[in-house]
Order: sequence, then C-alpha cells, then structure tokens
Amino acid sequence: MDYEFIRDIIGQCAAKFSMEQEAFGAWLTEDLRDKQADINRIIEATTQLRDKQRWDFEYQGCEFILQADRDRVSVSANGLSEATDYEHDDFDEGYQSDSSELQAECGLEDFAAIMIAWQAFTLEKI
Repeated sequence: MDYEFIRDIIGQCAAKFSMEQEAFGAWLTEDLRDKQADINRIIEATTQLRDKQRWDFEYQGCEFILQADRDRVSVSANGLSEATDYEHDDFDEGYQSDSSELQAECGLEDFAAIMIAWQAFTLEKI
C-alpha cells in the first residue's frame, strides 16, 4: 500500500494514499488528525485484535466509520449505504462510480503499521 504523510500550508497533518486506498487518507486527514487519545485507542484495539484478545472494533468519526476484525480493516464514508441506494438508471450509461474515496479496506497488519507511522508523524515537531 502506497501512502505519504504531509503537512499542509498551515501545518495540519494530512495523508495521501494510492488511488485504491484513498478513503484511508481521507479518514486519517478528516476524522483522526492528531487526536492522540483516539490514535492510542485505535492502536490498542489493533494490538488486541492481532493478539486475539477481542473479535472486532469500531471507531465512528464525523465523516467515516472504521471497522476492524482479526483479519481486515475497512473505512467507509458515513451514509455510504444511502448513497449506493440511488437508481443507477438515473446516470449516463458511461458513468462509472469510483468508490475509492468513500471506502477502502486492508489487512490488519498493514493497518497496524499505518497507525504506528501516523502516530509518529503527528507527534513530530515542526
């Protein structure tokens, strides 16, 4: 999974992910930012999942919801189920919906590494 962490022009943390995983970047940037208590809670839950001390975990943000189990982690835009209920007949024939900005998933180990890297990045002094 390709990604990079940057700071915007006012010093706010932002994440950019490859096209297939864009929702993770939006989730980190928009919902999580540098909220260390939440970052710690998610890292702890990830560790517990990996160590088979819990079955699943959910983090509800303002824009996205993160859902994790012992194998996979997914992030989805809030209200995504309502957005996918539209009649596709209303769109032009050539229209292809790109949901990579709205939802993405990865393995638990990859996600754990992302969270550790994000925590380190958000704690860096600028």
